[in-house]
Amino acid sequence: MGWNPDSLKANEKWSPVVSNDSIIEYHETTMILEDSVLLDAYLAFDAYGLFEVQVDVFTKSDTASSAILEDWSNKLTTPFGEPESLITAKRWTTFSASNNTVEITLSRERNDGGQKFISLNYLEPLDDEY
Repeated sequence: MGWNPDSLKANEKWSPVVSNDSIIEYHETTMILEDSVLLDAYLAFDAYGLFEVQVDVFTKSDTASSAILEDWSNKLTTPFGEPESLITAKRWTTFSASNNTVEITLSRERNDGGQKFISLNYLEPLDDEY
C-alpha cells in the first residue's frame, strides 16, 4: 500500500492491460491444481499512492476454488489473526504506516452472468482527517 503506479509496474512481471495514474489492471491465466485459472487484478491509486488491490479468481473447478480459499485464508490468518466472519466473507484488519487501517476481505462471489469467483480485496480507506 502507498506505492505509486510506476514503482509497482517496475516490480511486476505481468503486463497491464490498463495503466494510468489512477488504475492498473492485469488479466492473466495461470495453472493451479491442474485447473486453468483466470486472475483479474485491479489496483487503485490516489494522491497518496496505492490504496486498493482487488484480485478476482475464476476457476472451472470447485475443488480448485475451495483449495485457493483455504490456502489464502490460512496465509492471511497467520499474520493478521482470526478473521471476522461476515455473511459471505471473512475480514481481517491491520494497521498501515500511512493510515490507520487496512481491511482485507476474502469471499466467494458471483458476477452478473452468474459465474462464481473468489474475491480478495485489500482496502486502505482514507482517514477522516483528509
